[in-house]
Amino acid sequence: MSTRGTANLPDDATMDVAADWLGRLAGEPDTVDVEALRSWIAADPRHAYAMDLTERTWSALGNPVLWRRVLAEAARGTARGPLPRRDRSQPAEMTRPVSAARWVAAAAVLAAAIVLYRAESVATDHYESSQGERLDVQLSDGSRVRLNGSTQIAVRMLWRKRELLLLTGEAEFDVAHESYRPFTVAADRVVVHATGTDFAVRRDESTTAVVLVSGRVELRNARSSAIEAVLEPGQKASYEPGLPQGRAPTIRRVDPNDELAWRSGKIVFAGTFLGAAVREFARYSPATIRLATPDLEALQVSGIYRVNDFPSFLDNLTRAFPLTWQRQPDGTIQIARRKQ
Repeated sequence: MSTRGTANLPDDATMDVAADWLGRLAGEPDTVDVEALRSWIAADPRHAYAMDLTERTWSALGNPVLWRRVLAEAARGTARGPLPRRDRSQPAEMTRPVSAARWVAAAAVLAAAIVLYRAESVATDHYESSQGERLDVQLSDGSRVRLNGSTQIAVRMLWRKRELLLLTGEAEFDVAHESYRPFTVAADRVVVHATGTDFAVRRDESTTAVVLVSGRVELRNARSSAIEAVLEPGQKASYEPGLPQGRAPTIRRVDPNDELAWRSGKIVFAGTFLGAAVREFARYSPATIRLATPDLEALQVSGIYRVNDFPSFLDNLTRAFPLTWQRQPDGTIQIARRKQ
């Protein structure tokens, strides 16, 4: 999975300011210049990120009175010496004296925060849908993931980034906007980078495809992180078998509603190759579906079907083409040319 460089992370001074703001909001809210705080947060994405880190540590530890250095160190997972004085261009410092007993308590809180931070950094959640099942998952950041049938994903929600891995199948990702914490979905050879976006990724045995519903996504090479394509709404990028590493995917215009018709339990075919149509139905049917001869793959079919209405598809297929189908003794459904 991709990583984010330290150049985009808040430095020590920024963390100090964020912790100071939060401490003043908790201890002396009437003295806080709200407009000044809003301006400071809007001035740089790292400021919002620093405030988020500090607030998350505060909330997770359940401690309403954490001194600014404890908050900053807990968010970074580090420890340092005495508090330095800040220059006058930054918000005024809290001036309350810190007793030895308070620092002992703070040290214990800091140790707990470091454990929490490290535990979060390795925690991974797994979600899986069965054949024909559609699963709706709400992530901790407010993002929503819809899994099509026979889909597996892994999720790591960190303070610095949100990383997901599509192991197999197809899923739609409706991403909560957090410009300072990128949202990435890795699938085979591509990593999709998004912020506040709605897109879908499909990963089959040989092909990976990305459909953008709204927003903007970057498609990056999983090895080099080089940008291979930037999608606009209504575009589909396909990584077909045999595509060399570093080569841009095939991009074409599509109707996202047709591509994601599975969300409402439908399948839309528009000049779709028969082989692809059969494989699509196989995602929802426990039966094995097979074409008798390879030349049948290239036949093109169109229509709208319910995902569980394979019999109607077979009936329409035999009306449109000189084909027949038969269920074999082992339960396999075989489609073949009709004998003359």
